[in-house]
Amino acid sequence: KDDDHDGIPNIVEDVFDLSEENDDTDGDGINDYTEIYLIGSDPAVFDSDEDMDNDGLSNYDEVLVHGTNATKADSDLDNLTDYDEIYTYGTNPLNYDSDGDGVSDGYEIELGADPMVANESFQISRDNKSEDDTVVASVDIELSGNQVQTLEIKPVNNDVLISGDMPGCLGKAY
Repeated sequence: KDDDHDGIPNIVEDVFDLSEENDDTDGDGINDYTEIYLIGSDPAVFDSDEDMDNDGLSNYDEVLVHGTNATKADSDLDNLTDYDEIYTYGTNPLNYDSDGDGVSDGYEIELGADPMVANESFQISRDNKSEDDTVVASVDIELSGNQVQTLEIKPVNNDVLISGDMPGCLGKAY
């Protein structure tokens, strides 16, 4: 029997001194079942304003507003916190790749690309100049799918060698 329809049988609620008539014993806005089984918080203690995973979002906001995981700072495992995805980058904290181009949001941010624009082109430039005043490297990259894995730029005999596992990217930069 589950009088308050919270998914927790009355007999269990009795053992843990929870309300059989109210699905949210502590009145914090998160029902008892969610607190016990999904986020592991105490359903008898008002704690929805706490931030269990230290990502900058309250337990209440994670569970009831954004649908993110209150026990993981990065719900979609793209190396961006849920808070940063929502309030800094405008990406989807529940989608590893918000623009659907096959490259994670975190990796696009790391590359200086826009995680909300699929298949974009951008340029990586190093303005470091050697003693003879030559530019070390400038590379155009078209970000399409997961092709960008590694890119190495190094000086070789007064030229710059660009290599990596990007299709068609092996040669000299001028």
